Amino acid sequence: MSEQEKLRILIADDEEEIRETLREIFTEDGYEVTAADGENSVLQGIRAGSDLALIDIKLGEDNGIEVLRKIKQQFPQIPVIMITGFGTVSLAKEAFKIGAHDFLEKPLRLIQVRTSVRNALEGVMLRKQLRRNAGGVVKPVIVSESLKRIYEQAARLAYIKEPVVVNGPSGSGKDLVARFLHFEGPRAQNPFIVTNAASLPPTLAEDELFGHEKGAYTGADRLREGCFEQANGGTLFLDEIGDMDLNIQAKLLRVLETGEFKRLGSSSRMKVDVRLVCATHKDLEELVKQGKFRNDLWYRINAFVLKVPGLDKRKEDIAPLAEHFLRLMCEELGIEKKFSPAVLEELSKMEFPGNIRELKHLVARLAVYTDNVEIRVEDIPGRSGNINPVQGTVEQSESGIVDFKAAKISFERDYLRKALRASGGNITAAARAIGMAQSNLSRKLKELDIKID
Repeated sequence: MSEQEKLRILIADDEEEIRETLREIFTEDGYEVTAADGENSVLQGIRAGSDLALIDIKLGEDNGIEVLRKIKQQFPQIPVIMITGFGTVSLAKEAFKIGAHDFLEKPLRLIQVRTSVRNALEGVMLRKQLRRNAGGVVKPVIVSESLKRIYEQAARLAYIKEPVVVNGPSGSGKDLVARFLHFEGPRAQNPFIVTNAASLPPTLAEDELFGHEKGAYTGADRLREGCFEQANGGTLFLDEIGDMDLNIQAKLLRVLETGEFKRLGSSSRMKVDVRLVCATHKDLEELVKQGKFRNDLWYRINAFVLKVPGLDKRKEDIAPLAEHFLRLMCEELGIEKKFSPAVLEELSKMEFPGNIRELKHLVARLAVYTDNVEIRVEDIPGRSGNINPVQGTVEQSESGIVDFKAAKISFERDYLRKALRASGGNITAAARAIGMAQSNLSRKLKELDIKID
C-alpha cells in the first residue's frame, strides 16, 4: 500500500496489550494506526482524521455503545467495528441498530478481524475514488472553527434524503460542501449531477431538468434524459437556485413532493429517487418577501440550511488553502515552487471578494509568473514590477502612454513565455494551466513568433 493510499485506523480498547497488538498488526499491513482509551480520545482521534474505528464495548469508565452512538451522530460516514469480551445477542442488535459495521467477540481471531476491516474499508476506498473521478477536492482544507462546524453539520446530513440548501457568497466553496454531502453518504456510488439554474433560460430549463421524448419539438431527433433522470439514485446539485424562473420553481416543487416527473412530449410519469442539494449566494427569505421565490418551495427545502462564510470571515483558512492550491499546481505542471512565510502572512491580510475562486486564480498566476522557486512578497500582483498579472496593465514609459496594441502584444508574449517556462515547454500542460485550448495556444504562439525551447 503506497503512502498516498494509506488508510487510517483508530483502535480504542481499555486493555493496553490488545491496543498495542492490533496496532502492530495493522501497521505491518500498511495502515496508519492511532490508539485511544476513552470517549474523549476516540472523538479527538476521529476528528483528527480516521477512516475506520475499532471500539471496545468497555472503555474503562466509558460505555462503548454510547461512544458508538456519538460517533454515528457526529461522523456518520465512519465505519465502526465493535469488539467485546462479553457479547450478547441483545447487545449486538443494539450496536447494529445504531449503525455498527460489525460486532466481534473476544478472543479475537486474526483472520476474522482482518476480513472485517478489509470489508469496511472497501466502501471508504470506493468513496475516495469516486471523489477523485468526480473532480472534487478529496478532502476539504479546513482550519477555521466556522468551517469545521459546517462540515460537522454536513456529515450528519450526508445520510438523510431531505433537501439541503447551501448558502454563501460566490466562490466560498458551496460546491465542495455539496460534493461532501453526496460522497460521504450512502449515495456515493450513484450519480452526482450538477446544473446551474442561473444559466437556464425558462424555455430550456424544463428540458434540462426533465428531458424530452424524440419528436417532442422541432429538432428533438432523439430521446434526451434530463438531470433528474440522470441523477436517479444519487444527488442533483442545483446551483444558484435563487435565479430560477418562478414557473420552473413550481415544476420543481411538484417533483420534490411526488418524486415523479414527465419528459417533454410524454404522457407518462417517471418515478425517481433523487436527493436535492441547492446552492445560492442570495437571501432566499428576502426573495420570498419580494415575490421572486415561491414560498411553498422555500418551505419545502429550508429544513436544513448550511451557511458557508466567505474568506473575510475565516482569514485563518487563506494560508493553508494557498499552499494547497500551489501544491496542486506544481504537481500538474511538474514544477517546484513554495511560498515564503512572508507571502503567506501577506495573503492572509489581503481581501478576496471572489473568495476561494479568486485566491486559487491568484496562486495559479504566481506559480506561472514567478521565475524563482520561492515566491516572495514582491511577486504578488500590485506589490511591485512593471506588469500586473491580475489586470494585465503596463506602466507608462518616460515618453508617455504606451500604445495599447503594442502593450497588449508585449503582455501576451511575456505571459505565454512564462507559462511555457513554468510547464517545462509542454504546450498541453501550459494550455491547461492558463485555461486555454491547446489548438488556440499553438496558434497564438505561432502568431507571436514564440519558439519553444
